[in-house]
Amino acid sequence: MPFTFDAEGDGRFVVIEGERREWVPRPLRPVEWKVGLFDEAPFRGVAPVLANAFRVEGVPYRWERGRLVTPMSGGASHEALMTVAGGGETEVVC
Repeated sequence: MPFTFDAEGDGRFVVIEGERREWVPRPLRPVEWKVGLFDEAPFRGVAPVLANAFRVEGVPYRWERGRLVTPMSGGASHEALMTVAGGGETEVVC
């Protein structure tokens, strides 16, 4: 399970890493689907594309404690340098 991000509104982000075990993805073919976010501005009128759909049940998972990070300029276009609250730098390669 990758990372979840949430903007704090002041340029900083909360970064939370999730972990799951014992999950064997079983793809589904949805007959119908909808994401309500695309009914609201600024996404209204945008046609979302469903990338994947999986059944998720009975999967043990947990979330690590969130870290507050501040993006820094620099690095390659697919890298981000962040200052982690409490000191230190973390390089995230996407």
